[in-house]
Amino acid sequence: VDEQVQDDSWKQALRDFHQPVVAGRIRVRPPWVAPAPGMLDVVIDPGMAFGTGQHPTTRTSLELIAEVPRGPVLDAGCGTGVLSIAAARLGFGPIVAIDHDPHAVRATEAGGRANMVSIDAYQATIGKDSLPETPIVFANLTLEVLRTLASVLIDRTTPGTTPVPDTGGCLAPPDDQGRQTLTNPASDAENTVPDTGGCLAPGGVRHLVASGLRVHEVDDAVAAFAPLGLSEVRRLEEDGWASVRMAR
Repeated sequence: VDEQVQDDSWKQALRDFHQPVVAGRIRVRPPWVAPAPGMLDVVIDPGMAFGTGQHPTTRTSLELIAEVPRGPVLDAGCGTGVLSIAAARLGFGPIVAIDHDPHAVRATEAGGRANMVSIDAYQATIGKDSLPETPIVFANLTLEVLRTLASVLIDRTTPGTTPVPDTGGCLAPPDDQGRQTLTNPASDAENTVPDTGGCLAPGGVRHLVASGLRVHEVDDAVAAFAPLGLSEVRRLEEDGWASVRMAR
């Protein structure tokens, strides 16, 4: 009986903690909370992986992505997939989500199914594995990993490196067989990235939302992406954390 009481108390504490989070039109809620009229609901199981909407960087990211013109998206460091799901609900697409953690990939896939949206989720490590190319990038990461991501994107557009062809479509330039691939570090196998018809913007990334930053780190993050022609449009700060939207 005592164990049952403790279990019930823990479940109630979990439910009390995970309340809906509202960011503009987006409302992130756990499965046990009812939908709200007039809102774009994102249902996230809080037990699956990092990123349930409770953290300030997730909330501020949600507000900023709503300001970005719609198009194909790479969600780098997807966690539970909350940004990918919200983006799909807002009309972005196609959407590719990556994370180095296989649990996060599975959580994103499950979240996509639960919210009835289409997300292609893959296990990949930034700086190690090839990434799909999109004109829009959402990246809720640490400053160190954001710098690595910036280096990867800069290398694609720097003279003297392998040129990125303007394919007029596809999320990434095709290989000799016309496929797009991501390396799965868990198996050393290649996952074919679906040709979902999204357009690669000439010149690469045009819009980027970076988060996971402490307030004092924002300027460094913006500077890291400056060689891509991206500049700060807006930043949001909450409880010592910050997210920033960049564009060119």
